[in-house]
Amino acid sequence: MKQSILTLLLLLVTLALHAAGPVKTDCLSTLPQYVRYTSAPGAFCLAADGRAASVLVSSADW
Repeated sequence: MKQSILTLLLLLVTLALHAAGPVKTDCLSTLPQYVRYTSAPGAFCLAADGRAASVLVSSADW
């Protein structure tokens, strides 16, 4: 019974967070914001229209 209640609670929290949309971070810091939820000139789009860009990362990138 406890597991069912916990599962239901987790589902409700997930649905509530999804309905709220992305977190607006531009008011949280004076640092430059590198993640945007809308397109911008000169920006690199990671995903749009159901497609995602390939991103390759190397240990030498850091």
